[in-house]
Amino acid sequence: MNPGVVPRVIHTLWDAELDVDRLQQTSPKLPAKVGHSPRIVPWWNKEANCLKASTRRLFNQAKKTGDWKSYETACTFYNKEIRKAQQSSWRDYLQGIEDVPDRARLKRIRANQPANRVESIKLMADIHNLEKKP
Repeated sequence: MNPGVVPRVIHTLWDAELDVDRLQQTSPKLPAKVGHSPRIVPWWNKEANCLKASTRRLFNQAKKTGDWKSYETACTFYNKEIRKAQQSSWRDYLQGIEDVPDRARLKRIRANQPANRVESIKLMADIHNLEKKP
């Protein structure tokens, strides 16, 4: 029997144990727990985490008691705060782009959107210059 290869038929417990030992020795070490990492977003913070937990807690209470008003209020507040955090993060991102010099900004635009040709950038520059003229 080749080391690291499990036979098609295992006749005894001893054969199974030998095969397991061989597989453990030849296979790379795998993590004990395989899972997916949550999606990382720049706007998620500790406050959002606490709001989510409290909203979920109120949902569980509302299921038991039938009083949905406090849950609805908390859910609305949670959604508004998430929206505010997303908008703030987007503004920060755009501000970061504005702080980059023009040459680097054009390079970033062209890298993200290869369909933008030099002609279209020149056309945008001409339009921008026409708007500046009195």
